[in-house]
Amino acid sequence: MADSFESLVSNNHTTVSFKEIGPAEGMNKSRKFGKLMGGQEGGFRATRKINKITHGKDLGYIGPSYTWQRGNTSERLDRAMANDAWISAFPHSLVYHLPRIKSDHRPILLKTNPKLNVPRGRPFRFLAGWTEHANFKDLVSNRWRYSGNMADSLSEFTSHVKDWNKSIYGYIGTRKRQLLKSLETIQKAMEHVLNHEELLWRQKARCDWLQFGDRNTKFFHSRTKQRRKFNRVLALRIRNEEWWSEQSILSEEAVKYFEKLYGENPNPIPDIPSNIFPSLKEQDIDFLKKPVLNEEIKKALFDMAPLKAPGSDGYHAHSFQSQWDLIGGAVCEWVQGIFAFKRIEGEFNNTLIVLIPKKDQPEDFSQFRPISLCSIMYKLVMKVIANRFKVVYPNFIFPEQAGFIAGRNISNNVIIAQEVIHSMHSRKVGKNWMAIKLDLEKAYERVSWKFIDVSLVAARIPECLRKILWNGVPSRSFKPVRWIKQGCPLSPYFYVLCMEWLGNLISSKMKISRWHPIQLSRPGPALSHLFFADDLKVRNLGSYLGVPLLHDRVTKSTLNFVIEKVKRKVQNWDARKLSLAGCITLAQSVLLAITSYFMQTLAILKGVCEEIERIARQFIWGRSVGNPKLALVRWESICQPRTCGGLGLRHLQDHNNYLLMKIGFNLVSQKDALWVRVLDRNTVWPLLRENLMWSVGDGSTICGWKDNWIPDAGPLLSYVSAYERLNLDSTLKDWVLPDGSWNIDMLHIWLLDVMIKRIISIPLPHPAGGEDRIIWARSGSGSFSIRSAYWALKEILGALKMTYGSPFGDIKDLREFAFSLACGQSKAIN
Repeated sequence: MADSFESLVSNNHTTVSFKEIGPAEGMNKSRKFGKLMGGQEGGFRATRKINKITHGKDLGYIGPSYTWQRGNTSERLDRAMANDAWISAFPHSLVYHLPRIKSDHRPILLKTNPKLNVPRGRPFRFLAGWTEHANFKDLVSNRWRYSGNMADSLSEFTSHVKDWNKSIYGYIGTRKRQLLKSLETIQKAMEHVLNHEELLWRQKARCDWLQFGDRNTKFFHSRTKQRRKFNRVLALRIRNEEWWSEQSILSEEAVKYFEKLYGENPNPIPDIPSNIFPSLKEQDIDFLKKPVLNEEIKKALFDMAPLKAPGSDGYHAHSFQSQWDLIGGAVCEWVQGIFAFKRIEGEFNNTLIVLIPKKDQPEDFSQFRPISLCSIMYKLVMKVIANRFKVVYPNFIFPEQAGFIAGRNISNNVIIAQEVIHSMHSRKVGKNWMAIKLDLEKAYERVSWKFIDVSLVAARIPECLRKILWNGVPSRSFKPVRWIKQGCPLSPYFYVLCMEWLGNLISSKMKISRWHPIQLSRPGPALSHLFFADDLKVRNLGSYLGVPLLHDRVTKSTLNFVIEKVKRKVQNWDARKLSLAGCITLAQSVLLAITSYFMQTLAILKGVCEEIERIARQFIWGRSVGNPKLALVRWESICQPRTCGGLGLRHLQDHNNYLLMKIGFNLVSQKDALWVRVLDRNTVWPLLRENLMWSVGDGSTICGWKDNWIPDAGPLLSYVSAYERLNLDSTLKDWVLPDGSWNIDMLHIWLLDVMIKRIISIPLPHPAGGEDRIIWARSGSGSFSIRSAYWALKEILGALKMTYGSPFGDIKDLREFAFSLACGQSKAIN
């Protein structure tokens, strides 16, 4: 069957509309990525080959997950697939898994035009395209009025925007058709002129080479349709495990589910001694109580993603960012009024809950992730507070918490967890050890507001901020008593604060020997727990924060899940809808970036890197089964920097080295961090050591002769021929005379004048300069960056080749090059 499809596609140059409903040859085999419970994976090569040949996509289903059952084995054997042409012709088609009747198979029913009771009347949404219209600035200037009540002002302005949209901006589909009609008229008028050139271009190119610019609209339109279909809730299992598709019933059940989830009265809060809870210092409290400045409000607004989904008011951040010069003053006045104990208007307290499926084909409400869509003004106030919390939280949150704390990285706790598991596995004496990983189910949804308030008081959060927070309780059709809103800028800080109770209770039990920590080395700290905010199930130690916890040697099968993740991404894309530039951009920003998170803590095997790069190459050049294409440029050339003639794509193994170099840099520069105190800092890569240097502070740590503290010079000891009488352990502080100047006489004994001048140009050590610190010599700021590490590695290994022009051939004549492109004879990149 697969061969028949391949023959049909290869011999047919027209668009083939394709639909297939299983079971058929190869279709009733269990696919590797399909649904299976209790059975074995069957053959799926024919199905996969058909998918690649026809670019077929699974149409999904409504109903139970499995279509065949025998004994304890259940599988999804039957499915419906179609290509883009068929999906475009029947965009609303649905597949139903019907009940089994006297058979071990469920029949499947495909409806091409089902009747859906989808509620009409979408709420107001501010369109980003309005800000690009020539008359929109005038509309804002003439119609925006701030009366002291921001909700009323926005409501009045919204009515003006709606009228303006109808009368001037218009429905974009209608405008497009009008412009296309005008364009058609103009093009017909130009045909007479173009006919005069027709013979000339026929002689040179023999085809019409002038094309409109490719904006990949077709690709994004296809992705939008896929996303909408994925997010649409059409049927769920409710009420005694029965399946329901009536939208009014599903809506009612959704409200009941979340009313119960958010409205259950939690257990009474036990008396917890507040002295075990960390609290803010006086200087931090003073910082939080400072008046809010206009610059602070503007920064909070412009830090927001401009086009995130809006709340009930319909406005996103871009609405205000683009018109800041006209409405910024009113916004700042309103925010400052809130911090002066003015209540947030009730309209801004409304919060929409959007349900995002956690998996394909969700079956009940527990398989959705509730995301809160807050109004833009509510988010702005919370963002201002969150920016202040971001500054003070590192000062009192214990180091075991790595989530959402500035200066701490999620990968740090992954490194510690790996070291703990390795230590437990390799210990040969002592009692057995155990580690437990807990994922808190519905963690954000189950935290009561009373407990949050107790935590805020215990941490000494100023009362002025607490009043703002509790004025912001959303007004709902049901009254929740618990719930941290995912989508609010403050939600992670609330959760981190609540988790500190558990961390400090564990620490208090350690002091009375009721909880025994593990110590990986004698000078290292005792480890009792690690935190990262999220979802209570006790599991095995398969992974931590998405990274596998390794007990043995890493093999390719260990990291096969990364390869599968890349493959799943490619399966959802269609390179035919993308230009070459679009394919390259997706390969760089998505496919090759998937591994970055794992590379921060793991050395990825060469075979894994090569397999992922192979998938990326095939996607870029559009290679697939039945459609083989040659790679026009060597992968090594494409991975060269753009300034050297390449396209800047990353070599994964090199990129892994850069990220591990960053760990090494942090290992020697963040000496007080918990993960650094756990690890052994004695071993630093030679490549890393060559690019580190000291920044002079008080001079008490830097060994003047041994350490690298002069830019591009290396240790001074290498410039001295005989150093038997040298005090090699002297620090820079010892080189400063009582009058505060360099000891030039001592330096003249050992060094040349050229080197002494370089020393004098460096600021003198001084107690006010703080501690000496290690910096990255390859950047002006002293901070490590992947880009600077890339150039350091390339220069040292001598691997950088100036290949400008070579990937594209030797182009001597631009007109000849354009001619060859037009005729389809060139193998160069378009």
